[in-house]
Amino acid sequence: MRCELAISILSSLTLQFSWGVLLSSALTVGVLYVAASSSRVRGWPLFWLLVALYGGIGVVNIQFEGMAFQVFSPLEVAQATTLGLMQVALVSAILTLGMTPSVAPEPPALPPGSGCGGQSLR
Repeated sequence: MRCELAISILSSLTLQFSWGVLLSSALTVGVLYVAASSSRVRGWPLFWLLVALYGGIGVVNIQFEGMAFQVFSPLEVAQATTLGLMQVALVSAILTLGMTPSVAPEPPALPPGSGCGGQSLR
């Protein structure tokens, strides 16, 4: 039983190349990038936002539909959900890291005459 589960998990990880999968993945990442770019949050809040959006719509919702219409068995749903959520976490982490600024922002400029404890530098 363990061996069968391991084989089915490994076989689920390998997708045959197809233009449909490539297009679907590109659209998913594009939509997530637009959502992340237009959001004002960064860091962990952005990560959890992307996980909720991508995981909720792209993984959990599809699995509920698969079970409701009896397309997938409960074992298939559990396997696909686990692998899907791992993918969601990885893609969300990469997008979140990509949204963090690589250069620290410059500190705000001090008003004239406020340097060195309020004394003028002249």
